[in-house]
Amino acid sequence: MDFGHPQTLVENQNHADTCRTVCHCLNVTEHEIRAAIDEHDPQSIRGVSQVCGAGAGCMSCHRHIRRMLNERVLYRRSQLVGDADNAETPCS
Repeated sequence: MDFGHPQTLVENQNHADTCRTVCHCLNVTEHEIRAAIDEHDPQSIRGVSQVCGAGAGCMSCHRHIRRMLNERVLYRRSQLVGDADNAETPCS
């Protein structure tokens, strides 16, 4: 019985996650929401709704959209910390 290569299974799971529908009212996928966040930098769920429509229906997807917005903030903070750690300090 072949269960596949572990990396392939992870890649397939990641693909399935990004293709899953998050906003069922307007049929918006996780990939579409993440692309809207990356391209337009909305600061709120309302901002995401204005860009791609997600979250404008029954609101059951709001927690997922909020999570994606928070992940983006955490990612940016980690980039800033990494940049600050790599910056050269001037000699006195």
